[in-house]
Amino acid sequence: MDIKTVKTNLNLNNNRYLKEYHPEKIGQEVEIQFVKNKNNNKLYGIMSCSYNSNFVLDNKDFSFETFRCDSNIPVYVHFENNISEKYKLLVTKNPKSKSNYFKIGFKKIIFPNKYYSFESFWEKVENKKYEILWSEPIKFEN
Repeated sequence: MDIKTVKTNLNLNNNRYLKEYHPEKIGQEVEIQFVKNKNNNKLYGIMSCSYNSNFVLDNKDFSFETFRCDSNIPVYVHFENNISEKYKLLVTKNPKSKSNYFKIGFKKIIFPNKYYSFESFWEKVENKKYEILWSEPIKFEN
């Protein structure tokens, strides 16, 4: 899991989402890229919209902003050789916080096959039947 900052200093003046929904917050956009591990043949599930179901933060002063979508379902992701998957997330910070660092964790929700049911996915999420892959500390640049 490789994470890089895409945009910094997001606020109500330069980000439409924050202006309309959270003008009190400041944000930073990050891109998460997964690279195939040669020894890993597993199939993972990632929600098509609500990435906060799959990603967590280690610092309560930060949160993910989620966007409205019409079809939020688990998407099966198989990290194949030489193919990477990328996801962009908007991380917001409580403006009163003095914290400047956070880590992003990915909930490794493994599926036995492509025909695993939606209910089985949520059962694993709710019962915390997964391990978390953590990033290195990320600096919130504001």
